[in-house]
Amino acid sequence: MGTIRLLLALAVLLIMHSTPIRVFGHDIRMIGGAGAVQGFYVISGFYMALVLNEKYGRGAKGFGEFITQRILRLMPAYWFCLLLAIFVGMIGIGTSLPHAGDRSTYQFWTEHAGQLPPWQLAWLVFTQIAILGQDWLLFLSLEPTRGLFFVTPTHHAVLPAFPFLFVTPAWSLGVELTFYLFAPFIVRRSWWIIALIALGSVAIRVAIRLIWKIPIGADPWVYRFFPSELATFLLGALGYHFYAQARRMKWDLRPMGRVALVVVLVAIFVFPNAPIPGRPFFFFSLMALCVPSIFALTKNWKVDRWIGELSYPVYIVHAIVGAVIAKAVHAHLDTDVKGWQLLLATMPIAIGIRLFIEDPVDRWRARMHVRKLRSEAKMEPAPL
Repeated sequence: MGTIRLLLALAVLLIMHSTPIRVFGHDIRMIGGAGAVQGFYVISGFYMALVLNEKYGRGAKGFGEFITQRILRLMPAYWFCLLLAIFVGMIGIGTSLPHAGDRSTYQFWTEHAGQLPPWQLAWLVFTQIAILGQDWLLFLSLEPTRGLFFVTPTHHAVLPAFPFLFVTPAWSLGVELTFYLFAPFIVRRSWWIIALIALGSVAIRVAIRLIWKIPIGADPWVYRFFPSELATFLLGALGYHFYAQARRMKWDLRPMGRVALVVVLVAIFVFPNAPIPGRPFFFFSLMALCVPSIFALTKNWKVDRWIGELSYPVYIVHAIVGAVIAKAVHAHLDTDVKGWQLLLATMPIAIGIRLFIEDPVDRWRARMHVRKLRSEAKMEPAPL
């Protein structure tokens, strides 16, 4: 599963913020940003269902440990990138994104933060520190006399609010954190209850189309609105329930996993060129079908796991690296930043984040969990 996770992160890097890499005169195209992010949602739903059903206890203590572990998993690398983005903006060596011209996020804050009511400014600062709520900035506009306000369709916004995001890709982490808050109350239930909740999420997506006349594939509604994206996470959770049932029945999913792995790897590169309407929908549906058997095949592959651990650092830092490159080459469009430049510059930084920030925190998280289990074991009454 790790290789797939890294490829999805690289797909975002090479599609959203740079040109594709050219090999022998041909562009290597990968699944688009929406498909890649929704593929991550499916994988996240699978893993969260796995750990909640097999690692963490129920009740307030189990919920608290789960949320604490998730925060410790996401926040250290994010906070590093947040400080890096502020530093880059303050000294003027980067823009906010390649398509943002010469203005950095730091400059956007200095120009517009003072126009916000105090409670909105406090909320905005909270979102940048805690991640939670960053996804809502994609649906907001800014006016000096009104502050932040909801606008739809979002292209009607005179001044969109999303440039307030110091770490641009972190909006998807806001969606993830929202799922973490709900997951303990959903993914432990019977599969048919999860399926019904997923259908409710799909109904919300359809209602958006019918009531507001917004196409299902319109950005940001296509993959940034949590109520309609909950279904993608729950498809992954349903995949876990299938995996758990297969394990109880002693089914060997590994042969199927070999086929599924090849299918997903091919789909990542073939889907962009396939004449398929609604490609993100078909891609994350394919992912939901394939993830259980791929996990059964690769769960003990240490190299694959380490490769997968690079996906988050690559995803979270690449936009900042791209902003520096964009400034250096005087870019005004995404296509002014070359894919190979962004890839070669991002990978060493991502590896450094993994080795010097995430690895030490992960070891500490593991020790915390072991100490908690030992403490609970000591508190259990002795058998009669």
